[in-house]
Amino acid sequence: NADALKETTARDCQNLRRQTEIDCKEARHKAEDDARRIVTEARERVRRIVSEDESLILVCGRYEGIDQRFLDTYVDEVVSLGDFVLSGGELPACALMDAVVRQLPGAIKDLSASDESFATGLLDAPHFTRPEVWRDMPVPPVLMSGHHANIQAWSREESLRLTLQTRPDLITIANSSGLLSKLDLKWLREHGWKH
Repeated sequence: NADALKETTARDCQNLRRQTEIDCKEARHKAEDDARRIVTEARERVRRIVSEDESLILVCGRYEGIDQRFLDTYVDEVVSLGDFVLSGGELPACALMDAVVRQLPGAIKDLSASDESFATGLLDAPHFTRPEVWRDMPVPPVLMSGHHANIQAWSREESLRLTLQTRPDLITIANSSGLLSKLDLKWLREHGWKH
């Protein structure tokens, strides 16, 4: 059947792409064992800054920036990706476009958007893909159990753990916004959170 063939082909392509990425990374590691390795992730928070019926103009500065008089006269808001310097504003503009477009109806599945980082006020739990065991490291057994309540509890705890470790400020914000349950607060206190 055509649908099964499409699904199998898509899965094979995804597995091939994943293996190609692994092969490239391994080759680079061999060549640059002393190099520092940094992963970029799409976990940074970009709040909803444009409504569906609103237009957006992105102005990209270069090098030293944009004349303050222009900013004072024509610009409503300045958005930064973080505490680092880039040569121009094109990369932040691309990141902002991606963050805005994915919020438009139909851009991604509603379920995908509802459980990603920041939708709950916390970072998303870690993700695992096939194969089930990679370099003697298995996918956490709870994720293979098929027990949805246990998987959901594990995901919530991992989300809390990751947020507490890397962005504790978000825990405080989530707490003040009423996004944390009594169970969440208990878990956080048991793991060293002090508010």
